Amino acid sequence: MPRSTSRSAAVRRAVPVLRAPWRAVPALLAALLVVAGCAAPNRASASSDKVRLVIPTTAISWLLPGVARQTGAFGRHGLSVQLTVAGSGPLAVQAVTSGSADVGLDVLNLTLQAAGQGRDLVNFGKVFNQWDGQLVVSEKVARQRGLSSGSDPGAVFGGLKGLTLAVVGPGTGDDALLRAELRDAGLTPDKDVRITPIKDTQATVAALSTGRIDGFLRASPVPQLALRRGGATTLFDFGANDTQGLFAGVLFADRRWLSTHRDTAKRLVAALSEAAAFVRSHPEQGADAVRSAYTGLPDEVFGQALASALRLADDHVAAISEQDFRTNLRYVQPASAAGGLRYDRVVDNSLL
Repeated sequence: MPRSTSRSAAVRRAVPVLRAPWRAVPALLAALLVVAGCAAPNRASASSDKVRLVIPTTAISWLLPGVARQTGAFGRHGLSVQLTVAGSGPLAVQAVTSGSADVGLDVLNLTLQAAGQGRDLVNFGKVFNQWDGQLVVSEKVARQRGLSSGSDPGAVFGGLKGLTLAVVGPGTGDDALLRAELRDAGLTPDKDVRITPIKDTQATVAALSTGRIDGFLRASPVPQLALRRGGATTLFDFGANDTQGLFAGVLFADRRWLSTHRDTAKRLVAALSEAAAFVRSHPEQGADAVRSAYTGLPDEVFGQALASALRLADDHVAAISEQDFRTNLRYVQPASAAGGLRYDRVVDNSLL
């Protein structure tokens, strides 16, 4: 199908990065396919195994299920996949633990947190290596406070006292990360820094522009959109710093479901790996498939956000390492919930 000149230009700008290792935690196309109802052919037969797959949000990191569906990878592996968008990380975990979804994609700290609270969850594959979020504040606040970007999170977050910062919502990955970094910098969340929930992308950018908030901690494409609008600056980019394993995106399921559907889960991993390899070997086509879910984003913002997200993953669903496990234990709340977790109990790499 012919592509518009403007769309192709945005895609070409992202291509050099797409050829490098890239990250994925899946929700974009899922939003288009499920919420908007524009389902692409799955090419699955009537006898295909049905899988209810939930993803947290429409953050640009969560693209693999959409690509897998668009390219027919699910059908080729004998799967009929129903994609839904939960609205947040905690809601995605809740969908799996309540039985309304079979498999979820989410950041590792939230699945470990649920396991620490008694949920019998197993993580069985990594779709991206670390989170690509950015701490963004208004240029006015940065000037008034003398704040500048840096690679030392302690120095950056220590300068945020008295500010109002937005996250997606309570208990989300960005909320947990912001609170942990503030504590590490010697500040008390909710006392020294006001944390407010704003789920919607455009509402977050508008709140920063009007001064309702001083800044936010969010994943792509929110930072890129705010920077393009003007009056905003990035203080810390988690995707550009050495935070390997931080909030890695993982596949997870209830242990009972996984024990009786191991072949189905293995084929799901294979289909998502096929999608990952497709985007790497056919970057323009893969990016175009994702682009259709983001018609509201300017081409320049889309290209930047996609490049930021995709550079942090491999060309296949990867093993979850013990280092990934240890890195994310730090963000499990309450901290006491992390004490009883064992890597070999909550991670199963045998399906890869």
